[in-house]
Amino acid sequence: MRHYWRDLGILLLLVTIVFGQTVAFDFVHYDDTQLVVSNPHVNRGVTVDGLVWIATPAAGGTANWMPLTYLTYMLECELWGLNSAGFHCTNLILHLANICLLYDLLRRAGISREIAWMTTAVFALHPLQTQTVCWIGERKGLLATFFALAAFDSWVLSVRKASSGWKNSALLFYAASLCSKQMYVTLPFFMLLLDVWPLKRMPLRGTQADPRLATEPTPSHSHAVSNSPLGLVLEKLPFFALAVAGVVVAVVAQSAGGTVGTMSDYPLAVRAGNAVLSYGLFLRWMIWPSGLAVYYPHPGTNLPWSDVWTSGVLLLLITLTVVSYARRHQGPLVGWLWFVGGLVPVIGLVQLATQQLGLRYCYFPIIGLVLGLGAFMEQCWPKWIASRAARITASVLTSAMMLVSMIEAARWSDTATLFKHAIAVTRADDLTHYTLAEFYLSVGNRPAAIEHFAAAAELAPIDQPIKAGRAVRRLDAARYSLAKVLIDEGQIPAAKRLLETTVAESPGVAAAWDELGYLALADQDLPHARQYLERAIELDGQLAGAHNNLGILSMMEGQPDAAMEHFRKALQIDPHHEGARANLERSTLERRQRLGL
Repeated sequence: MRHYWRDLGILLLLVTIVFGQTVAFDFVHYDDTQLVVSNPHVNRGVTVDGLVWIATPAAGGTANWMPLTYLTYMLECELWGLNSAGFHCTNLILHLANICLLYDLLRRAGISREIAWMTTAVFALHPLQTQTVCWIGERKGLLATFFALAAFDSWVLSVRKASSGWKNSALLFYAASLCSKQMYVTLPFFMLLLDVWPLKRMPLRGTQADPRLATEPTPSHSHAVSNSPLGLVLEKLPFFALAVAGVVVAVVAQSAGGTVGTMSDYPLAVRAGNAVLSYGLFLRWMIWPSGLAVYYPHPGTNLPWSDVWTSGVLLLLITLTVVSYARRHQGPLVGWLWFVGGLVPVIGLVQLATQQLGLRYCYFPIIGLVLGLGAFMEQCWPKWIASRAARITASVLTSAMMLVSMIEAARWSDTATLFKHAIAVTRADDLTHYTLAEFYLSVGNRPAAIEHFAAAAELAPIDQPIKAGRAVRRLDAARYSLAKVLIDEGQIPAAKRLLETTVAESPGVAAAWDELGYLALADQDLPHARQYLERAIELDGQLAGAHNNLGILSMMEGQPDAAMEHFRKALQIDPHHEGARANLERSTLERRQRLGL
């Protein structure tokens, strides 16, 4: 027990040294804004309206159903407002808690001290983990993993003690994990893997089960049946039921958020090829973590197929090796299936958004990869694992991981640093430039915003929408945003050309018609202003700005009653539209004066 707490304490100290710097980091303009900073349901703290909102399957179209994650954000807003230090501190605490749960799980399941420490150290400190720990928007991954590991730990205790109470606790923790993020719909399969090894309740051919680890037989099942593959599957039926519910909720939320790519955008061959390539990239980054970025744009049909085939051959060789070795030791096979299976929901077979892959998805699967490797090393070189040379090697590798992780974590200090690095190490992409431009615009740096909006417009694909099922193209969004900033900078002719190009190529972009109407109104070109604004409202009747501008136009044309109707409509759509409110008050006052009231 003394070694247990000393080993764990060292790990927690090292993690705090590496990731303690995040407490000084800001929010990043990538999900953090949408989820917390600009989200009125969250940033007002815990409210009845907010609790109702987070319970809906597609809360605000954010493409994720994660009520417990949102609840942590709301509680933090209650405690320290929008101080990013508090949010980063919570992320760090959750990562430290996950480290404790993982180490306890491995030791309780019968993994040796050396392999348990090695696995937990890589989970804690590997550079691939920096995205999950440093990104406030990825709180869902940390929280879901916390409850998933708690469910695992409780379930292993239920096996060890033959206790239904611990099994019920595991079910509750699993439900909480799915309420944080639905990534762990595969958890019941992981439980079956642990039954094979290290619990050895489900023997493979040529091996024997450990009778000490079998659950107590129920009156309707013999000991043999409860320890059979079918019996072990039936034992987990409540977990499978929760997993099915999690899949349904995830599909509904992702579809409502418009993040599920269509087959026309991402054909099945492309999805399968990208999945194979992503596995290869994760394996490479495990060994040599260079070129890590916040966002990797999907290459679409331009996949590097030679790299795909290379990754495929590597995956096949590893799979054949661990399967052939399984008769001697099941650990490598279990670890490999843990890694491969853990990534299945997020590897791109169901294409989400426009990313090729996400480093955050490796947070949990990395455990299996290291655990399998450790089991292989322990089987082949048992004396070396416990030797002083092994401890020195572990110290060197741990120091290297710490150094690289500190550098990677520092890139999350602010949005500009993060996305400039992404642009430097990944393929040029419009969405990366667009995000950076939005950030610069939010801090008042218009020249930089113009530069990156222009780059986004240059790189945007001609036919891809902003989100699946949306009419607006990424190209039109970039052009429109650039035009808006050019207007603010007084570059009216250039802005007008962009808007005219946009509506000529995509007549359904209501916001572009609205902006053209505003420019025509400013030029006193009333006929064209009315034509443009009415076209905008015809396409989208919920444009408060278009109604406000039509109200101004009606006042200029001597139609005060029509003007007041448009101002009221603008306020009905957006009660916080101060321009419409001031215009309505002024027109009401003028009407009273005209009537002598």
